[in-house]
Amino acid sequence: MDASDIHVLPMRSHHLEALQQDFEKNFPNIWTYAIWEEELGNTNSSYYILFYQDEPISLGGIKNVIDEADLMNIVTRTDYQKKRICQASSYSHHF
Repeated sequence: MDASDIHVLPMRSHHLEALQQDFEKNFPNIWTYAIWEEELGNTNSSYYILFYQDEPISLGGIKNVIDEADLMNIVTRTDYQKKRICQASSYSHHF
């Protein structure tokens, strides 16, 4: 695994829209697409998307509540789980 294959970007609505078709298949047992969409509009939240070889494979975010930050979700596509890609990335530095 080459670190140059891994990129973390602030998540925007166009990232989520690109995932919509297979969202429940690739990211089962988490928030629905509609909840993610709503959360992206929350000014107290920051969400990130991790790309591996230009494929979006992981989503994560935090919510700021007064003087605390709550980890909301970190989820990895089922076909990329247990490959330690997220662990090897700088993803965790955003949290």
